[in-house]
Amino acid sequence: MNNSPARQRAQNLLFNWVPMILWMALVFWLSSQPKIPRPGREMGLSDELVAYAAHAFLFGVLALLVWRVLRDRPHTMLESPARPPLLGTVLLSALYAVTDEVHQLSTPGRQASVADWLADLVGILIATYLLTRRARQRGRG
Repeated sequence: MNNSPARQRAQNLLFNWVPMILWMALVFWLSSQPKIPRPGREMGLSDELVAYAAHAFLFGVLALLVWRVLRDRPHTMLESPARPPLLGTVLLSALYAVTDEVHQLSTPGRQASVADWLADLVGILIATYLLTRRARQRGRG
């Protein structure tokens, strides 16, 4: 009874989907702000460097959360049960990054930027690299 399909679906929703949706909402909210603080100079760093690092962090975490949702889904021809759903993780996370930049077009004081999207993509790729590495280590253990 503890592992009923309904209970498993509820746990999947609570522990996988809810964190991902909340993180996406945080990204959306941040993109809705007309002005984002730029603390780089106060730390002795370039404001752009700090902003790009923030983009990479936000979308790296998103990629990890997307992977958690996709790992419990049925596998496709491109993904096998032997490895995490990396392609889907990269594609969905990168697509959300594009929609984030498009969203900023309608936010006063903000603009879309290919450089920001590339920083998002760097974070996504770092996260998927770490997931791949972890999967390989688990396979050997």
